[in-house]
Amino acid sequence: VHGDQLTCGTFIIPPGKRLGRISAHSADETYYVLEGALKVELPRLGETVIVGEGESFYMPGGMIHAPFNDGKIACKVLWHCAPDWP
Repeated sequence: VHGDQLTCGTFIIPPGKRLGRISAHSADETYYVLEGALKVELPRLGETVIVGEGESFYMPGGMIHAPFNDGKIACKVLWHCAPDWP
């Protein structure tokens, strides 16, 4: 879904896979994990955040990040970008 002030959708990361490459967006972004567990590498901070099923994670615009799934089941995520997707 894409509007003037919000873009949202879902993505699935199979076990042992990454979601694309390391990237950053100008928009603020949130992830809400519907199934499985998501890991988000944050290179600038030198951290990796674990977001479990039923949990959410917020990233301000400009944050370099790389979501991945090193678990044994697929990870399904609902994501939002505001004010808009690049």
